[in-house]
Formats: sequence, structure tokens, C-alpha cells
Amino acid sequence: MVLIIHTIWRIHEDLFRIYETLGFRVKYLPLKNIHIVEARQAIKSIDPLFIHANYARSPAFAAFLSKKPYIIYAHGSDLRISFRKDPIRNIARRFALKKASWIWVSTRDIIGNAKQLAGEKKVSWLPVPVNEEIFRPKKSQVDWKQGHEIAIFMPSRIDYYTKRNLVALKAIKESDLDIIFHYIAHGKDLADFESRVKKWKVTTVKHKIMSQSDMVQGYNAVDIIIDQFSDYGSYGMVTVEALLCGKPVITAPCDAPVYAAMTPKEFIERITEIIYKKTDSEKLRNWAIMRHGHSSTIIRMKQVFKKIGFL
Repeated sequence: MVLIIHTIWRIHEDLFRIYETLGFRVKYLPLKNIHIVEARQAIKSIDPLFIHANYARSPAFAAFLSKKPYIIYAHGSDLRISFRKDPIRNIARRFALKKASWIWVSTRDIIGNAKQLAGEKKVSWLPVPVNEEIFRPKKSQVDWKQGHEIAIFMPSRIDYYTKRNLVALKAIKESDLDIIFHYIAHGKDLADFESRVKKWKVTTVKHKIMSQSDMVQGYNAVDIIIDQFSDYGSYGMVTVEALLCGKPVITAPCDAPVYAAMTPKEFIERITEIIYKKTDSEKLRNWAIMRHGHSSTIIRMKQVFKKIGFL
């Protein structure tokens, strides 16, 4: 049995399905409402073959304390911002990374950090898997345009430091285009964001955190998706999910087929470009399937499991 330790279920439930496809029985241990010490007792009672720690934070600490073999799946801010800002926990994080059987990183810009901490030979890139059967182009059952010319959806959490998504709001405020702007109400800068929405009189619709099925409806109900504008040269899950739905994405420059922007002026230019250019939805979807689909993920995971003796 493989035990997935995580704090947020929706984000990587695809891993659950992939492990089952690989022939493992899978159990899930959420850390949202329990302490790491309690997690250690839970792991002991489950007695897994190995642990998949999703995030190099509390899941990795819990795996390290369990004394079971474990893999860490590290994501961007694990080894970027939080690593720099949290020196007290960095010692524990270093130990957890060094003792891991393998480390996957979901964004290539943190490979160097992971190798420096854990060693050259046990780190590889594993693009975040997304279920192409769930995220796909389809007629939406919701009307998100509401009579406006352009509907835009920004599902990324509202965090000015890591996502820089104030860029999008400033651009829409400065634009003469008839835009309705949908966003999800979560993130540490939500209060400031919403005060600016009111002050700048931007036409917006606020949504709660959404299920996968609701996200698919949302992606397919709008014209453009916004991800984030950080300068790491990487992209987030929002980009992948949107591309699987055949939707154009405006985000920071990266190696995905997106419309790159970093300033409000560039953002408006990209919107105009998208409006007057026919989107090749099939091409966008095929790119996402090749890199992030379940089949390619299974191949990458199998290679690692055979190397470390888990298969």
C-alpha cells in the first residue's frame, strides 16, 4: 500500500488514480486537521509500503518522522519563497529531503535547489498530472458572460507576492473593453483585492473554492483564463487545466503555449490579440495531454519506482 500525505485533496487527487493504475492500493492521510505527531501514529497503524509526501512541508516532515520509505513531491513555493522565509523549519526540511528515497519537482526552476539539498541522483521533474478526461472542451451549463463582450476567469489564489495577480486587475481597470472578471475568493491578499475591485469599479463575480466539475464548467464558460505573473519561468495547474479545456491562457512567460504578459499594458495587448485571433483549441489540448496527461505521468513514475525498487 502507498500512503499519500497531503493537505489539499482536490489539487492532486489524480495521483490517487494513477497509483491505483500502477497496481498499488492507496490510502490518503489529510494533514489539514491533525498534528504531525498524530500523523506519525496514524502512519504506524496503516503500515504502508512507502509514503508519497505531497509538498516538502508538513507532509514531508510527517514522512520523515515515520521512518518509512518515502517520496517527496515538491512544488514551487516549497523550495522558493517558503524555503527562504522560514529558516527555523529549514533544518527539518533539509533532513526530510536528504532522507527521501526520491524527490519529484513539479516545476523545473526548483530542480537545482532540490539537487543541492538532496543530491544529484535522486531528483527528477514530474509535471503535475491532470485528468484529461475530466478537463476537456464542452458546452458549459453556466452563463458567465452575462451579456458582456469578454469573460475572463482567474482561479489562482490571490497573492500579490507569489502570483502577482494584481497585474490583471490593474489591466482590466485601465482597459476600455467590456470585460466581466471572475475570480475565486481565496488567498492572503483577498481583502485588499476586493477593496480595489470596489474602488476601481471593475465588473467582477466572486466564486467560492470550486470542485473539479465546477472548474470545468467555469473554464468552458469564459473566453480567457488568467494564471499568474511571477517571474520564475514556470506555470501553474490553472494553465494546464485551461489548456486541456482548449482555452487561451494569459500568464507569465514560460514554455507552455500561452499568451505571455508581465505588465498591465502587455496584458491588454494579449486580450486584444486573443479576441482577433482564432484559438486552436485542439493544439492547446494536445500539448497539455502530452506533458501532463495520465499516460505520460505513469511512464515517468514507473521509471523512478523501478530505479528505487518500489516496483
